[in-house]
Amino acid sequence: MSFFEKILNKSNSYLYYKNNYFNLIKENENLRNENKKLKSSLNEKSEEIDSFNNEFKKLSKDNEGIKNSVNSNKSLINSLKNDLKNERLRNLENNYAFVFHDTIKESKWLKSKNFSLINAASNYSFIYILYRILDEMKPVNILEMGLGQTTKLTTQYADYFKFSNLTTIEGDQVWIDSFSKNIEIPDNANIIQCDIERVVIDESLEIPNKTIESNRYKNLDKILKDEKFDLIIIDGPQGFIDYPPIKSSTYSRTNIWNLIPNNLADEFIIIIDDYDRIGEQNTIKHVEELLNKENIKFDKCITKGLKTQCIILTEKYKFVKWF
Repeated sequence: MSFFEKILNKSNSYLYYKNNYFNLIKENENLRNENKKLKSSLNEKSEEIDSFNNEFKKLSKDNEGIKNSVNSNKSLINSLKNDLKNERLRNLENNYAFVFHDTIKESKWLKSKNFSLINAASNYSFIYILYRILDEMKPVNILEMGLGQTTKLTTQYADYFKFSNLTTIEGDQVWIDSFSKNIEIPDNANIIQCDIERVVIDESLEIPNKTIESNRYKNLDKILKDEKFDLIIIDGPQGFIDYPPIKSSTYSRTNIWNLIPNNLADEFIIIIDDYDRIGEQNTIKHVEELLNKENIKFDKCITKGLKTQCIILTEKYKFVKWF
């Protein structure tokens, strides 16, 4: 050992730094080893994270496929529901058709039975209930709004029962001329051409910030004056305000409002077609309000085939509900 080393060995500082140096080297080595382990572990975790990420992407894709399948199934279910609803309505319509044909077999006054009950024309539930009302309730004064298949029924009724009177309102003169060629119009029946106007519904019935328009026969209440009707048939004017495309009105066929109570007999029946539409439903709601306001007691019933009819009736005609 050299003299210099001997001197250093006798120095406490030297011994301290020498021992700590070797300790630091050892600690550094331990840290390096620990760092290698952490890097290895991190790499393993990174691979695991990548695996989880890939699995998540796969599950997300699978979930998207499931969502699309669910939406597709929902659409299919809704389609099936509509098909079932339409099938049910067709079955109801067929039942009314069979019952109607059986009902009119022995009819004394319905001689011509060539009805075309399809598409926008009257349907079997309408023509059946109307026939029963005419045949059994024997109305005296009839108002018919809208010329069509029901007119084939009402004109024959008026022709046979001379005590009755029929007033039919129609907006289209060309249609009147064409249709009239195929039916016999008795002396106690009158077809009146009445222009159709578009009106804005009274503000008290309007939806806020929305203008509501409706088609009406122009000045119908003035044409009818004080005439009283015990049967009012509402199948006109058209329940839409633009064509094409068809745009349903919020209130349809609202002439009836102006006939309450002035043109109602003490006992009466009001029948409106296309009650499956919101416009006719809203119109009838207001009819009920007007009748209640006039303290007129009434009842209501529904008939339904491919289309729906609503019937408002007073006590004398309550049995119509069982037709």
